[in-house]
Amino acid sequence: MELNLLLHQLRLGTVIAFYASVIFPGVVASYWPWWKESFGWNIILFDWSFSVVALPTWLNFTFDVSIRDSVLWAFITLIGVWCVILNIFTRAIIIYREQRSAVRRKHEKDKEDATTGH
Repeated sequence: MELNLLLHQLRLGTVIAFYASVIFPGVVASYWPWWKESFGWNIILFDWSFSVVALPTWLNFTFDVSIRDSVLWAFITLIGVWCVILNIFTRAIIIYREQRSAVRRKHEKDKEDATTGH
C-alpha cells in the first residue's frame, strides 16, 4: 500500500474516531440514561479520555496545528492516556462488584428456594 494512502486513511480514521467519541454521549443519551449508573459513567469517561488523547492529532490533521515539539500537547496527551488507564482499571472494579453482587443474589435465591421447596 502506498504511504500517501496510508496517511490519508490515518487522517480520516483519526478525525472520525475523534468526532465519534465526542458525540457518543449525546447520541446514546437519547435512549440510555448513562449518567444514572457507574458503568455508564465509565463508558462515557473512556470516550472523553480517548478524545483528549486524540485531540492533538485531530487538531493537526484538521487545522494543521503544529503539535510537534509541544510540551503542552504532550502533557495533554499524557493526561488523556492516564485517564484511559485509570478508566480501564475502574471498569474492572465495576465489573467485579457487579459479578460479585450477582453471585450473592443467586446464592440467596438458591438458599430461599431450598427452604421453601421451590
